[in-house]
Amino acid sequence: MKHLLGVLLGWALATTGCCLHKEPAAPVPRMDPVQAAVARTVKVEIDCPGEDRDTGGTGVRYSGRLVVTAAHVIDNVEGCDIALVDEDGRESALYLDRSDDLDLGLLLTSGPAQPIVGLARAHLGMEVLSVGYPVQLTRREGAPKRPLCVTRGVLSVLNVEPGMHRVTAPVFYGNSGGGVWDMHGNLVGIAVEIRFFGGSYVSDHSRIVPAPLVARFVEDALR
Repeated sequence: MKHLLGVLLGWALATTGCCLHKEPAAPVPRMDPVQAAVARTVKVEIDCPGEDRDTGGTGVRYSGRLVVTAAHVIDNVEGCDIALVDEDGRESALYLDRSDDLDLGLLLTSGPAQPIVGLARAHLGMEVLSVGYPVQLTRREGAPKRPLCVTRGVLSVLNVEPGMHRVTAPVFYGNSGGGVWDMHGNLVGIAVEIRFFGGSYVSDHSRIVPAPLVARFVEDALR
C-alpha cells in the first residue's frame, strides 16, 4: 500500500512539474471598448423632399439588421428618406416601430447583419462611454463631415425616473439614440433626452434607457 501511495505521489509531482513548465496560453484578444462601441454606432440622417429639416441623430446596431435609436430622432419621417452613415459608408433604412414612453425607435437597415450586442448590467458608479454624432461639431467651420464623439463618465443615478438612469458622460445634441457603453464594450443603455435648465444646456446627468428595457422594446416590436 505504501509502495502504491509512493508511486501515485511521484506521478502527481512529475505531472505538476510538467504542467509548470508548459508555455502559458496565449491571451484571448479583446477589442478595445471604444472600438467596440464605435463599430456599433451609426449616424441617422433624415432627408425629407422639399423640406430643410435639421433632424437626425445617432443609432446603435442592435442585432441582425436592426438599429435602435431615439423615437424623437425619427419623428414624422413618413415620406422621408432615412440613411445610416458610419466610417464604412452609407446605407438606407426603413422605419419599423417606436415607443414614445421610452423615447425609443427601431429601424431596419439594408446593411450587413450583426450579432446581437452585448448587454451590460448597470450598477451605481460604473464607468461608461457615450458615443454619438454631436451637431455642434458638424456646424463648426472646417469640421469633419461625420464627426464622431466619445465622452467618458459614470452612471450617477439609478432609476431616477421610471425605467431611466442618468450618467455624467456628456451626451451632446445629436447624440440622441446613441449608446452608452461599459468598459468591455457592452451596451448599458440608449441616450434619449438632453435637458435644458433656465435656457442653458446641461451636458451632464443625461438620461438613458437601460439595456434590459431596450431589449424588451425590440422583442415587443418584433412580435
